[in-house]
Amino acid sequence: MMSSQVESIYQGTLLADAAYIDFGWVWEDAGLDPDKVQGGIPASAMEEFQKRGFTEDQFNAFRERYEIIDHVQSNLSGLSATLFRDRFNDGKPILAFRGTETTLNAAPADFITDLLLTLGIDEAGMQAPGQEGLMDEWRDAGHFSPDNPLTVVGHSLGGHAGSVGAGYRGHSQLFHLSSFQAESSLLRR
Repeated sequence: MMSSQVESIYQGTLLADAAYIDFGWVWEDAGLDPDKVQGGIPASAMEEFQKRGFTEDQFNAFRERYEIIDHVQSNLSGLSATLFRDRFNDGKPILAFRGTETTLNAAPADFITDLLLTLGIDEAGMQAPGQEGLMDEWRDAGHFSPDNPLTVVGHSLGGHAGSVGAGYRGHSQLFHLSSFQAESSLLRR
């Protein structure tokens, strides 16, 4: 049995990795409305999870544990975020930001944002305005609150997106942040 801290890190890495999946496409492929990505993850999504390195057992365990509250993917800004609900942990909300996408169909904005971060220009990235609106929308919809804090996970650019999002309008009181290989603007303040 894993310790709770190790299990938490393990789940965070699975969620950060799942954030790279375009759930809009998964929903469309399953015959569902790609503009209303929410609910349980379809069994047909296994191939997309396996492309990310998930085993069949990991996919089935993930699918059993998590459901999707919302998924946003912007090809213009490069922002991709999935809001999950942890069924095994009292329905706690977990927001996973995708990191830099390096496939041929990746949004150029990811590379621009990475370049700006490399130059030390943190919040000037093309994704920041979209993050702020999403955080406000999900908070206002009651998906997270001081009584039901949001866990935010992300790898690389996704980890940075989480740290930037946590800093907006006092949202830091509503978060637990786990980032993996990310530049954090909050740590430098």
